[in-house]
Amino acid sequence: MPQGMFDNVVWDAAIEHFTEDEIRAVMTAIKSRLGAGGVLSGYTIVEREAGKSHHEHEYEFKSKEDLLRLLQPYFRNVRIFETVYPSRHNLYFFAADGDMPFDKSWPAQIVGHRS
Repeated sequence: MPQGMFDNVVWDAAIEHFTEDEIRAVMTAIKSRLGAGGVLSGYTIVEREAGKSHHEHEYEFKSKEDLLRLLQPYFRNVRIFETVYPSRHNLYFFAADGDMPFDKSWPAQIVGHRS
């Protein structure tokens, strides 16, 4: 992992390539590199009823609750959204100790936004 502090770490379409123990180790590293107000965000897939979607995946999540189980020990606030399609079930996550995207307290950071 790169050294330094970050406002946002994106773990996009990769968390499923790690074992649960590896995920915990990466979560510890991410947590140590997030600055005050930093957010972890990303996306993953839910395991199909027939089993893993890809042989390269070490761990596919069973549900939103399964992903929450691995994020909550590291962050006070976790939000998980999902989309379900016939061929794919996606989970999108945001985790932080402070204010979160989609919360009313989240600072407006959109260029051209007027309060």
